[in-house]
Amino acid sequence: MDRRSFLLAAGSACLVPASKAFAAGPLEFAVASRTRLQTFDYRGVRLLDSRFQQQVQQTRELYFNMPSDDMLKGFRRAAGLPSPGNDMRGWCQHNCGATFGQWISGMARLSCATGDIPLRDKAILITTEWEKTLAPDGNPRMDTYGWEKMACGLVDLALYAGYHHALEILERITLWASAHFDRSRSPATEADRDGRRPHGTLEWYTLPENSLRAYAITGNKTFLDFANLWLYPSYWNKFADTSEPKGGEYLHSYSHMNTFCGAAMVYAVTGDPRYLRIVRNAYDWARSTQTYASGGYGPGEWSVPPDGSLGQALDVRLDTAEIPCGSWAGFKLSRYLMSFTGEARFGDWIETLLYNGISAALPVQPDGRSFYYADYRVGMGAKTFFWDEWPCCSGTYIQTVADYHNVIYLHDDTGLYVNLAIPSEVSWKHDGQTRPPHPANHFPRNRRDHTHPLARAPCRICPARAHTLLVSECSHLRQWPARLHQARPKPMGRPQAHLATAGYCRRALSHAGTRRFRRLPPSQSRRLPVRSIAHGPGRPLLLSPPR
Repeated sequence: MDRRSFLLAAGSACLVPASKAFAAGPLEFAVASRTRLQTFDYRGVRLLDSRFQQQVQQTRELYFNMPSDDMLKGFRRAAGLPSPGNDMRGWCQHNCGATFGQWISGMARLSCATGDIPLRDKAILITTEWEKTLAPDGNPRMDTYGWEKMACGLVDLALYAGYHHALEILERITLWASAHFDRSRSPATEADRDGRRPHGTLEWYTLPENSLRAYAITGNKTFLDFANLWLYPSYWNKFADTSEPKGGEYLHSYSHMNTFCGAAMVYAVTGDPRYLRIVRNAYDWARSTQTYASGGYGPGEWSVPPDGSLGQALDVRLDTAEIPCGSWAGFKLSRYLMSFTGEARFGDWIETLLYNGISAALPVQPDGRSFYYADYRVGMGAKTFFWDEWPCCSGTYIQTVADYHNVIYLHDDTGLYVNLAIPSEVSWKHDGQTRPPHPANHFPRNRRDHTHPLARAPCRICPARAHTLLVSECSHLRQWPARLHQARPKPMGRPQAHLATAGYCRRALSHAGTRRFRRLPPSQSRRLPVRSIAHGPGRPLLLSPPR
């Protein structure tokens, strides 16, 4: 099935009166001057009947019904407090520090987007109970890895759940972290791909983003000073002037994609154009050398050189791409760039990750089994759960699913912009008035239900023409004629050289139980010089333990 055929079943979007999403208080980012387009920030967008809405509801039910005492048990035990509930398994067997903040973040965002007060209250409850486990000096008993996720959850509680005390908690744990985290800040290398040496500062270079988000909404210099400690110039500067950097390979792929979200927030706070260039170039590097046609990236969780390694990995690796975490980083990076630049092309990655990545992932199970790696092996790929329960991807799963509401539409002072053609409706206010409802647009289901695209992209709706809503495959808008019902289907994916081993992906099959790529005949698909990431010192064939 090509992308256009898949979208045919996806339904429509329309402008409607105000939705039931509740306001989360007066907090807002103080960096709007850096953006040309704004998201709806989890307010006013509602998904309509579709597999996306079903996934959102299924996700809500799972996380809402997780026993709070189980989630808190490890923290309470470490603090010497009564600890009812059952021990969790896998990554959470001691405590849930690796994912707890992500769960809170996802619940806060999803509750704001859907007006789900019980889900919001659960997020606040487990946070207030977790606060009781903090040491008197603010020690959260988390390393850099868990701390970064907790910071995100606390910022999101303030922004999206109206729980402003969360920022006071964040200040406490920030002061503790500033005094106690090891400051070696060793740049990642092939031998230490996530920067954890010498003292366990795992993924320290992802810390700036959420501290800068906290600074942007509070002006509290504590957060700014902490973010400044963890900037990553030794890596970021490789992308300052080029999208073909040297030395970007054989590092931890997801966290080194996620660190650019920190660079994006540096730009948002300072306005320094150098950081915008870095983020732009990083996006172009990722899309041209690191990603498959599906949008997934990081075989074995390695970044790869542009020498054919990405395609060769399809022959040997089970762990082709880390899907929930990879989708989360890709969504965020693309969203930052769309907001900063107003350019439609940055929405392309969101589209491919949505259809082939996060919406195609196996759902997290009540016992903690989670979908972690996509297996794209040619001719034998299959979907399976990760071997450990409650891994990091159980945290980014709910965050990314909640983000569906935040990547469909954007707006500015003059118009509304449509980025994704999935069944949804938006309450859009302009000059203090909600735009009137309009009958659903059924393009491309009905080829005669069309509009004329305007000059700017993503697809734009002017206030004076609010009755003309375009719902289309926006990433191909620039190629389409004015009468969109005459447009012919476009093949999915991009004919990039490094995809030669996989062929040219024409069919969005990630929703199926197994993955198979259609291959072009040899005359249309050339093979590249190969330096497989599956071989060589320090690169095991498979990451899974022996069974």
